[in-house]
Amino acid sequence: MNNKRLEGIRPIIEDEIEKGNLPGARVIAINKGERAYDEVFGYADIESKRPLTNDNMYRMFSLTKPITAVAAMQLIENGRINLTDNLSRFLPEYSEMTVLEEGRESHPASREITIHDLLAMTSGISYPDATPAGIKMTRIWSAQTKAYIDNREGKSDEKPLNTRDFVRMMASSPLAFDPGKAWMYGASADVMGAVIEVVSGMTLGEYFKNNILEPLGMTDTGFFIPEDKQSRLTTSYEFAGSKLVRFDKFHLALTDYLTQPSFESGGAGLVSTADDYARFAEMLLGGGKYGAKEILSRKGYEKLRSNLLTPKQIQTMGWDSVKGHGYGNFMRILMDPSQADLIGSIGEFGWDGWMGCYMCIDPVEDLAMLYFTQVAGIGFSETARRIKNMIWCSLK
Repeated sequence: MNNKRLEGIRPIIEDEIEKGNLPGARVIAINKGERAYDEVFGYADIESKRPLTNDNMYRMFSLTKPITAVAAMQLIENGRINLTDNLSRFLPEYSEMTVLEEGRESHPASREITIHDLLAMTSGISYPDATPAGIKMTRIWSAQTKAYIDNREGKSDEKPLNTRDFVRMMASSPLAFDPGKAWMYGASADVMGAVIEVVSGMTLGEYFKNNILEPLGMTDTGFFIPEDKQSRLTTSYEFAGSKLVRFDKFHLALTDYLTQPSFESGGAGLVSTADDYARFAEMLLGGGKYGAKEILSRKGYEKLRSNLLTPKQIQTMGWDSVKGHGYGNFMRILMDPSQADLIGSIGEFGWDGWMGCYMCIDPVEDLAMLYFTQVAGIGFSETARRIKNMIWCSLK
């Protein structure tokens, strides 16, 4: 790779830190089995000037989703579930759903939700948002958060719902549209997490640990941080105007990560290190294998990185970050580079998290990128996009 171009990453990130746009960041590029680039910048905590180091831990948020997708694909490989299975086979509460769309009265769903719908985000199951269905879903997620806070502060002995019960509660909220009608980023991965629990007979954390995390040596990844590692958690921030301030609110019914949560969120709940997640990325670069460990079969891996949307469904994807992409297994898949505002390869895939963690896997170039920071709401940030272009243009 062109090391001179890679050296240009440092001034870009250092400038963002100096301007107060970033607390710190870690960038890793893996090419042909080697770390072509690996640098850490800035602070794990701005106020104390605690430097960001290689062993710091990050809130993954939606970078949890690719791990949930791998778990689901393992169950498909082993004949435990099918893409065509109705969700109600595993969670009967979803057998007769209603739909609540803007400008229309509530009506019965035209068909049942399938596993394919979950993995393609075409289920109609919303996140809390401002849509009619999302407003009703907000009440359910807010109640879960309140139960956690009240229990933690000793105001109530009632614990928050566990994963399966919380997902069952979501079934009482209407869908945003009929299953299969459109793509919408929502709580499908959390519902998939409950399916994994029902099928495997394990909690989601146990399934991840036994079948993905331990085989990959991801010893710093989980749904909470043990006491002896808690000092390694990176402080999270948000923008107050143009200034970064500490972010200490609760988002998507997640906890403070310091104790075992009742709800293990398959959509957003994991905490990890950059090095741990790099092992996961290396497995994806390896076609489902990591050294001698096979996490996915060759054909299961091919399906994992496949678009699951129809052309009509793709037209409903309105985000800039998915232009030129399809979607499947909780990840974007680049299909038309001419429409994507990025430099990349057809077939590259990955996703990002709400606090700025990002992963991209390019099987064509045998290249992976990881970008880690902790700023609420930035997702696939402009800084990450600039660095992504630089890394791909460093290929010889």
